[in-house]
Amino acid sequence: MNNKFEFENLHAKMKIDSENLCRNLVQKIIKSQQKFKKQGALIGLSGGLDSSLVTVLSVRALGKEQVKVLLLPDSESNQVHLKDAYELARDLGIQWEVIDITPFLKDLKIKKYGFASNIPFQNKIKSYLFKKAHCYYQKISGEPPFASYIKGLSDKPYHDYIRRGQAILHAKHRFRMLILYYYAELEDRMVIGCTNKTEQKIGLFVKFGCDHLADIMPIIGLYKTQVRQLARYLEIADHIINKAPSPDLLPGLDDQTMIGLSYEEIDLILLAHENNWLPEDISQLLNIAPEHVVYVLDLVYYARSKRD
Repeated sequence: MNNKFEFENLHAKMKIDSENLCRNLVQKIIKSQQKFKKQGALIGLSGGLDSSLVTVLSVRALGKEQVKVLLLPDSESNQVHLKDAYELARDLGIQWEVIDITPFLKDLKIKKYGFASNIPFQNKIKSYLFKKAHCYYQKISGEPPFASYIKGLSDKPYHDYIRRGQAILHAKHRFRMLILYYYAELEDRMVIGCTNKTEQKIGLFVKFGCDHLADIMPIIGLYKTQVRQLARYLEIADHIINKAPSPDLLPGLDDQTMIGLSYEEIDLILLAHENNWLPEDISQLLNIAPEHVVYVLDLVYYARSKRD
C-alpha cells in the first residue's frame, strides 16, 4: 500500500462536490414526489443539522408552499433545538406545527411524565445524573451503554436497567414516526427522513422509528462530515452546524457521549473500511488508536440486524 497516496486519496473521497451533490439531491426529491404522486412533503424537524439540511433541500426542490415540518418535542427535549427548528421554519416561510408528544407517552403508560416538569432546573439535574451514570457504566463495562445495546445485552443486573431505558427512549422516536405518517396521510404528503450514512452504518438510529422509516432518505449516502460540508454550502446557520449532534431523547445525551468517539474519527474509519483497508492500515495510516478502529468496525458488524 502506497501510504501517502492512500491517505490523500481517502481524504479526497471525503470531500464532496457540493454544487453537483445539491443538484442531484434536489432532483431526487422532485422525482420521489412524482413517483409517490403526493401533494407535498412532511419532515420531522428537530432543530439538528440533519433535519435542517433535509428541510432546506426539500424547499429547494418543491418550493416552500409544498413543505411542512412537525416539531415533536417532549418534556425532556432541549429547548435550544426547538428554538432552532422554529426559527428555521420561520425563515424558510414553510408550514410548521408543534406537537408535544408527552401527553401521548403518558397515556400509553410508557413513562411517568410531568412529575416535576415545572421545576426550571429539572433537565439540568437529569443531564448531570445521566452523565454520571454513563461514566460509571463505561468504567465498569469498558464501553458506552450504546455499544453494549448494539452488541447485545447479557443478563447482568445493570443491563436490565439499560434495556428499560432504551425501550422508553426508543418509544419516543417510534411515536414520532407514527405522528409523521398520520399527518402525511391526512394531508397527502410524503415523509422525508433525515438519517445519514454514519448513523445507518453504526446503528445510531431507532429501528422502526422516525430515523429509520420514511418514504425517502435523501442524505442516507452522506457521512456526517459530508453533511456538514453540504450544510455550509447551503449557508445553514453556523450555530446549527457547530452544535453537538444529539438525538434529543434525554437531557445531556449527545451523539459523542453515546458513541464515545467524534464523527470525524468514525467517518474516516468507515470510509477506509468501505475502501477495503485492513484494520491495521486504518490505524497506522490515519493515526487512530487500534482499539477505536476495532470498536467502530464491531458496531458496523453488530448493527447489521438493525439495517436488515
